[in-house]
Amino acid sequence: MVTAVRRQLSAAGAHGPYRVLAMSLGAMAATEWASAYPEEVGGLVLVNTSMRPFCTPAQRLRPRNWGKLLRVAQHWQDRAYCERTIHAITCARTDTLARDIETWQAIAADAPVSRQSALAQLLAAARYRAPASAPSCPALLLASAADRLVNPVCSARIAQAWDAQLLTHHWAGHDLPHDDPQWLCNAVAGSVILTLSLG
Repeated sequence: MVTAVRRQLSAAGAHGPYRVLAMSLGAMAATEWASAYPEEVGGLVLVNTSMRPFCTPAQRLRPRNWGKLLRVAQHWQDRAYCERTIHAITCARTDTLARDIETWQAIAADAPVSRQSALAQLLAAARYRAPASAPSCPALLLASAADRLVNPVCSARIAQAWDAQLLTHHWAGHDLPHDDPQWLCNAVAGSVILTLSLG
């Protein structure tokens, strides 16, 4: 994943250092990028992520979701069922449910993800272990207190281990950008301003 991102940025003529916002599995990839190529990453904002060795398997993926995700895999071609199940697990806001499902189904039709690829992503997330030392760039951890997929204690433990700032949203679910995008933007803006003022 890191290799693919770096290749795309290079092809686009972009130049770092980059300030990277990433969520969940993407945050693991961003952490790996910052560790492997510290000169390329100037800051990290990591949303509702989890990593070994900071969290237990049950904290990284709450057991009550294991059966639901298995049924999603079994009914992979029934996109309405899959998207509704994922929405219920990851989103606290339901006022946009019908529009969300319609949009997500359209995305799945336009850029389909195979069941094998989705399972590979879950396996990659489960296997990921954070580097031995914290990233050298500033990092901000964002957690949702009402996350039904990943226990927010994971973000808290990463922040503690890295001596990084942690901000917690009190009602959003795992998909924080969906549930409260304005809060997320404000948190990121504050982090970027702080980083720029220090450097």
